[in-house]
Amino acid sequence: MPDVMRALHGIIPSSFNNFLWADENYQTSAVLCEETFPELETLYFKEYHNSKEADALKTTFSQAMRRGRDWVNSERLGQGFLASELFNNVIKPAGIRHMIEATICVKSRGVGSMVLNRAPGEKPFSHDEEIRLRNLTPYIAYGLQGSRDLRGEITPSGNSGMLVVDHQHKIVEICPEGRRLMLLAMHPGLTRFTLGLDSSVVKHLCVNLRGILQGRCRPVPVFRQRNAWGEFLFRGYPLSIDGQPDGLIGIVIEHHEPSPLKLMRNMRELPLTARQREVCLLLSYGYTRNMIGPRMHVSNHTAIDYVRKIYDKLDVSTQGQLIKKLMNIAST
Repeated sequence: MPDVMRALHGIIPSSFNNFLWADENYQTSAVLCEETFPELETLYFKEYHNSKEADALKTTFSQAMRRGRDWVNSERLGQGFLASELFNNVIKPAGIRHMIEATICVKSRGVGSMVLNRAPGEKPFSHDEEIRLRNLTPYIAYGLQGSRDLRGEITPSGNSGMLVVDHQHKIVEICPEGRRLMLLAMHPGLTRFTLGLDSSVVKHLCVNLRGILQGRCRPVPVFRQRNAWGEFLFRGYPLSIDGQPDGLIGIVIEHHEPSPLKLMRNMRELPLTARQREVCLLLSYGYTRNMIGPRMHVSNHTAIDYVRKIYDKLDVSTQGQLIKKLMNIAST
């Protein structure tokens, strides 16, 4: 889903995008936001979600999921939207003026909501952009149902952040990306909107690092957390010049993801067809040419031809060279 949301910017420009998943009871089960506003999100889920949001949006999230389609463009909601509590207490403080929404359906059942946002001063979403987003919903729905075959090593996604902790294990500084990664790592579901950033992980890292600085035998101040959003690597470092145990500690958070995700994202920049990209992914999994044919429901001759054309396009001669080239592209 993060890749889908990033790709949407190239099709329908927006400030940032959100996606809300619906469970079997049409309740919000998880949220992914490109920008994070913990206090506003907490307020929204506590005061407005599935209740007073109908005053502004003419519907609630659960109602939209049950019906399978609902409001599309905030411009059609009139002055009542701009005068509503939801707009003035949550939407406007988040730097949002215009919104466009698409309900994602699987077999006529709403499974999620894609919301694109634009800031004050930006132009409203046009009718053409509404149609464009609506036409994309079947592909997003297909992706939500798609294969989760993402075997392979975990590799850095390129996203990282940092937070600073004092001698009482309290976070005193945190960058925006650090906040986002911290919330995703510690609270992958909706609980992140009701819980703070304080974490036992931060405390343990600090205790271990301070123990090491005092000359005691303590575990290395590194922690890995894995959930639906990927793997998060926490590392603790002393920030005081003289390494005093009671000084400030910096914690770096790195986001890692399955390497096939990076390969798929970066292969879009290569002169490959969709079928050739699929072959590359299977080759990265260790499939041989004889194994690719049955998997793709093509003849062995066709599978060999796919591989030969890929090698010619990318100027490689072996499977190992191909994977190395793809990984080098993915790491840039």
